[in-house]
Amino acid sequence: MSLDAEGSKRFLDQVLSIWIKPEVELRKSAGTLSKSFALSRAQVIMYPDGKHVVRLNEEVKASAKVKATRNIDPGEVYEISSIDDIQEVDLSPDDSPDASHVTLFVQGNIARIFFDFRRNRGLAKERYEAAMQFLDVAEYCANKMLLRPFIDCLFSAAELLASSQIFLFAEPKYVKKSSHGQTHSKYNLHSKWGIGNKTYTTTFNKLSSIRTSARYLKRPINLSESDAREYLKTVQEMADYTKRFIS
Repeated sequence: MSLDAEGSKRFLDQVLSIWIKPEVELRKSAGTLSKSFALSRAQVIMYPDGKHVVRLNEEVKASAKVKATRNIDPGEVYEISSIDDIQEVDLSPDDSPDASHVTLFVQGNIARIFFDFRRNRGLAKERYEAAMQFLDVAEYCANKMLLRPFIDCLFSAAELLASSQIFLFAEPKYVKKSSHGQTHSKYNLHSKWGIGNKTYTTTFNKLSSIRTSARYLKRPINLSESDAREYLKTVQEMADYTKRFIS
């Protein structure tokens, strides 16, 4: 995501006033930071439980895609002055995959700020991977026209994909313990807000409505092979979208 000049300035001011400046002043008061300290980079790591850590200068750790001013050998350690442009920044592999971050680099009179406020990406990826297993079984059942396990497995895949997307922005209570009803309600709400694809939401709702009949034999299953194939195709597309959404 990118911001215009005014939005970038306001965002930078907020990051500095809320996190960076208080941390600098706190460390100076404690005597752990020089009074002549000059900021060259900073990072705020925010954890799903509400805690956060502020890193300054050499403490900053990140994975970044950069454009260098010279040829860099694999594994070489080089100074930030050797970087012409920072294009992408993500958390270091050493950090929790469920944390979000704001990372700031100062180069001369220019401050570059990168952020990703998505939480629980590690947990979201686990749910995505589980969904893919159910999706594989659903495809097998579709080829055999085993409709009851097909519907049950395809619904499970769609629900896991939906919750995977929701995890990135959900409150800790939902992440800790979610239900069918909560996932259904939240995913429909996300669709109403314009997040995601309405076709995925519609298919998820349809699968939800027939899943009980398929799983618990409440009534006969009346699903044509063409409809089954269409449901499968949509959930496969939903899986591709989810992978991009959580990466």
